[in-house]
Parts: sequence; C-alpha cells; structure tokens
Amino acid sequence: MQYRAYGNVLRKHVEEISSPLRFQGQYFDEETGLHYNRHRYYSPNTGRFVTADPIGLAGGLNNYQYVPNPTGWVDPLGLANTEGNCICKYDVGLYKEQRELLKGTRDTLGLDSHHVGQKNIMKNLAENYDPQNAPAIAVPY
Repeated sequence: MQYRAYGNVLRKHVEEISSPLRFQGQYFDEETGLHYNRHRYYSPNTGRFVTADPIGLAGGLNNYQYVPNPTGWVDPLGLANTEGNCICKYDVGLYKEQRELLKGTRDTLGLDSHHVGQKNIMKNLAENYDPQNAPAIAVPY
C-alpha cells in the first residue's frame, strides 16, 4: 500500500490481500473507517484523533493532534508523539548522528555510515574540517 502524508490509503497494489494494518501500525476499523492506536481512534481524513488525549497535557498542548509532521514523528499508542529516529539506506546526515542511530543494528539493518568525502582528503580541502560533523551517507555494508 501507499499512503498520503497523514495516513489515508493512496493506492492499494493488490486487491486480493486484505490487511487491517495501516500507517504507523494502526489497526483499521472497517465499521467506522477510523484507525485504532491502542488508546484512542485516529481519523486519517482530518489528520487528528477523534477524542482528547487520555493523559491530558502530558501528551502535548493539542489534545487532538496526531503529530506535528507525519514524515518524521510517530504516535503509535495515541498518547504522546515522539520524533522518529530511524535511518534508511542512502539517508544523508551528520556522521556522528548516523553512527549513533546505527549502533547495534549492523546485523538487522545491514547499514554502515560513511563520510561523503574521504576524511584524509577533506582535511586538506576544507578549513576546520571535523569528521564527526561531516556529511555522511548510510550505505549497505
């Protein structure tokens, strides 16, 4: 399946397979058309939860908000949104941040972080070059 930004189904590739799982692990309720997030229901049509956050303001200032930005944040339980910390093949970022995200995942993700420019060359080309804060790319090892 392909999804729109806030979780609506954009395109189903195979009609014969029916799966109730939706965006961010939500469970699709066929009767209501809502997505279940364990503690409350979410409407992909409005991009909001249909009931107030059961933990009140501890979940954020907007009690009905799903997340500030669905491409980088998640709220799998329907309680409090968090910034998603994931890394995918060919993601570009700072070397030290990628190394931290990839720590302990070599066997499961099969990715390693490599400097975009070779460290030894960049030290001579770029003034105050810091390899920890240099651009890096996540590549398969």
